[in-house]
Amino acid sequence: MLPPGPQAAADPKLDAAYAAPLDFYAAYHVPFFATWALCERAALKAAAGDRAGAATLLEGVAAKAPNRSWLVEAAKRYR
Repeated sequence: MLPPGPQAAADPKLDAAYAAPLDFYAAYHVPFFATWALCERAALKAAAGDRAGAATLLEGVAAKAPNRSWLVEAAKRYR
């Protein structure tokens, strides 16, 4: 368990790994994979202290993909 407060990412390559393009066929046929990767990237940003950046990531996808209420709710918690 991490101590409270912002944490520095242990590996600076993590954000780049989560920002890498997703496999189109996997993400298209199973949208869960695209959403999961986005949520992991947002969680990493929030853990590193960039809660606004995390919320922005989630809100951008929530605006394009309606009915994904969990993204909206998570973004609210990061604001």
